[in-house]
Amino acid sequence: MRSRSETRVTLMTKASTVQTAADFAESEADLPRLERLTQVRKQPQDTIEGCRVRAAADRERAAAMDTHFGTVKLERSAAAWTERGDMLERLEASFEARRTHA
Repeated sequence: MRSRSETRVTLMTKASTVQTAADFAESEADLPRLERLTQVRKQPQDTIEGCRVRAAADRERAAAMDTHFGTVKLERSAAAWTERGDMLERLEASFEARRTHA
């Protein structure tokens, strides 16, 4: 069994960890401190806004392209970033709904 400090380190270093701070809190007073510890600094491509920015940039570049292939490639990239942003938005809404119902 892991100690609490080992668990904190695991939560801070593994972006794929799905557990929340509430899972490890011994009392309600521990929650704010644990939530700060479990915050992961996300890369821009792992945020809704970051995906939207990348999609907009790809659309702008596609409009400025002088070749059909380049335009199609960037339009597909923009569509993929938009879809990723939509997926992250749905996941975030789902996580928030679970948090409020728990």
